[in-house]
Amino acid sequence: RDRALSEHSPLSLQTIIEPDQTFQIHSLDTDRENWTLHSQGKMTISESVSTLQFTSLEELKGYFKEKIEVKIFYKTCQKRELNYGKNFQLIQQLYRQNQEALGQIILPELSQSPLYFDPRLLDACFQVTLATFPESTAEQTYVPIAVEKFSLYSPIQSLLWSHAKLRSVSSLDTLIADVNLFDEIGNLVAKIEGIVSRKIQPESTSKTANSDWLNWLYKVEWRKQSKIQNLPSPDLLKQEGTWLILADEQGISSQLECLLNNHNQR
Repeated sequence: RDRALSEHSPLSLQTIIEPDQTFQIHSLDTDRENWTLHSQGKMTISESVSTLQFTSLEELKGYFKEKIEVKIFYKTCQKRELNYGKNFQLIQQLYRQNQEALGQIILPELSQSPLYFDPRLLDACFQVTLATFPESTAEQTYVPIAVEKFSLYSPIQSLLWSHAKLRSVSSLDTLIADVNLFDEIGNLVAKIEGIVSRKIQPESTSKTANSDWLNWLYKVEWRKQSKIQNLPSPDLLKQEGTWLILADEQGISSQLECLLNNHNQR
C-alpha cells in the first residue's frame, strides 16, 4: 500500500526482519494507534552469478535515436506534479527510443555517503522509467508503488547507467517497467524487475496534507501518576463473583483467569 508524505507531519516507520529473511515495512497511522503494512518481501543470497554481465555502452547508446535535454525532462516532470529538488536531479544524460530509455546518473558525494545504495541514486533510476511512458500520459502523475524483484550483483558506484524498458501496456492506470543498472564501463551491477507505477489523482496527493489539522490541537502526553495506596482487601476473593477481564496479548489475562478460577470466581 502506498503512503503520501507531508513535510508538515512526522512519519513513524518500522521495519521487521524475520529469521527466514522475510521483511515488512509499516507506518504508524495518524491516530497513533494502528500500523499499516506498505511493503513486504523476501531476501535471498544467490550463488548462481559468478561473473558480471557486460554490455557495450557505446553500442547501447547507439540504439537510441532521440536525446532528451535533461532540463526539459525535469520541466515535464513538473507537469506530472513531480517536483524534484536539486539534490534529486541526478540524471546527466537521457536518451529515448520507442518504449525504452537510457539515462546516465551521477551522485558526486556518494563517496562520503555511509549508505550502500543511496536512496537518491535509486530514485533517479526510477525517474528514467518516466521517459518510457506513452506521450498521452505526459501530464498524468505516476508514482512507483511496488517492485517484483531487486537483484544486486556488485557494490553501487557514484556513476550509473539506467536502462529502462516499458512492458506492454494493457491499462494506462498502471505501468510496469524493468530496469538494468550498469557501472561506468558497462558491467551489470543491479536489476530492478517489475517496477509498478500507478496513476494517482490530484486529490490523492493532498489527502494527507488536508489531515494535518488533526495534529494542530491535540498531542499525546503521558502523565506520571502516584502509586495506588489502598489496594483491594485480600478478603475480596473469598466472596464468589463474576469478573470482566480487559487485557492485551501479553498473556497476563490467562494467569489472572487461572487465579480467579482457583478462588471459585467466574
